[in-house]
Amino acid sequence: MGLSNTAKRMILLIGAVSAVFAVGAVIYYRSTDALPFVIGLVMLAAVNVLKAVLLDKSVNRVSGMEEKDGRNFMRGGYLLRLVITGAALLFAALSDAVSIWGAVAGICTWQIAAYMLKLFID
Repeated sequence: MGLSNTAKRMILLIGAVSAVFAVGAVIYYRSTDALPFVIGLVMLAAVNVLKAVLLDKSVNRVSGMEEKDGRNFMRGGYLLRLVITGAALLFAALSDAVSIWGAVAGICTWQIAAYMLKLFID
């Protein structure tokens, strides 16, 4: 079973927002100094894509469960997505090759894409 249309749109919007941030960083830095920012941005945008896929798979799986089992499964999925995000942020904070501001921009792609998705669906 493939991804839902909403998940596909979300992934597309995450990529578009990341591209805008990357172009902005290249214009701002005008050199290879933008590379750590772009690495952090791409790394956390990839984490957001992974989270979108995991969320879509979780919703599809829960639809056939009882309420209590489904609630526990979704809580476990939320915790897994939170741990993945925390690990990526921790790696960005401890690594010299990754800009923490790029990682923050990458994390913000989820929220911006979600608002854009809401605008485009309605």
